[in-house]
Amino acid sequence: MQITRHIFSTHIAEDPAGFGAMHPGGTQIYFAGDPAASMAVVDTGEPYRAWTRQILGYHAELGRPRIDAILITHGHGDHIGGLDRLQESFDCEVRCHPALAPRLAHQLGPGIVRPLADGERIDAGGVSLQAWHTPGHEDDHIAYHLPADGALFSGDTILGNSSSSVRNLTQYMESLAIMARLNPEILCPGHGQVIQNGAARIAWYARHRHRCEREAQVLAALAAGATTVDEIVTAVYPRDLAANLRPQRPNPPPEAGRRGPRRRHARRLPPAAKRSVRPRPGCRRGRATSYPPRHNLLSYAPANTALQRKPRYGNKHAAQANRRPRATGRGRDDGPFRRPAGRGADHGLRCQRQRPHRNPQPGAA
Repeated sequence: MQITRHIFSTHIAEDPAGFGAMHPGGTQIYFAGDPAASMAVVDTGEPYRAWTRQILGYHAELGRPRIDAILITHGHGDHIGGLDRLQESFDCEVRCHPALAPRLAHQLGPGIVRPLADGERIDAGGVSLQAWHTPGHEDDHIAYHLPADGALFSGDTILGNSSSSVRNLTQYMESLAIMARLNPEILCPGHGQVIQNGAARIAWYARHRHRCEREAQVLAALAAGATTVDEIVTAVYPRDLAANLRPQRPNPPPEAGRRGPRRRHARRLPPAAKRSVRPRPGCRRGRATSYPPRHNLLSYAPANTALQRKPRYGNKHAAQANRRPRATGRGRDDGPFRRPAGRGADHGLRCQRQRPHRNPQPGAA
């Protein structure tokens, strides 16, 4: 679609039931310049291959003019998606805000990305575009002015079918003032329809975002007791606002009193099993664990006999378990009186005196 003598656009429709709800009216990808000579491309849209194919197809419809540069308005994914594929196809440089340049240079490689100074001019097909830093919607936002056609590529600072989101309201109001001084006849937004009488739309945006409207609504919601973003949105915006336009709620906090996997496992046990769960030896009394009662894990032999570990897994693993007694350290299955390495030979006797054997020999008193 030809908009002015030097501006052409391919419109990409988006599904309003999905993420397209954030972009009423779809997305515009612009070609600025002379199709018979050379042109510049403004933004590259989403990273979908179908979008890239449509942009390349429209470039072919224009006669495959030489592309001098790809001009980026800001670094959101719906404006730099497919940039690598289009840059490789057009074999051109990429111009963007200085804050965005390192990120794109890392993505595309050295010698491709050049930052734009505030007020710098870019030549494309015999026409000159001027770059103006316009932060507010995003810190790395740039608007491109084409004086020859009285047009301004506004990116996401001004949209065609709705108001825009704002990261920094003070910067945003200053950027609107910059745009108002340019007094454009036509606004070419990143999303939505092209706007005629651009100066009037800029003035409407300034009123909409000024204290007398949006700020006053937010302050009134806070005064009424709103404490979360969701409550402010409910108070400020219509009640029939689409669900996919509302802020996403964070995940609920973890359950109070949770103390790791042991307690979670113990909560899943039936009541009878919970009553049978006993504290692990050496643990604080009364602290619930999921370990079952222990029964004679170790046999305490006389002092001159090596400690033998009772098999826990039946005959299949008995020999292996007895061949490899754990003589050092206290593992999960070791009792509180396990004989450590380096103790005297009478340590086993001392353990027996401190804690009598559970199965006394026949005839013992």
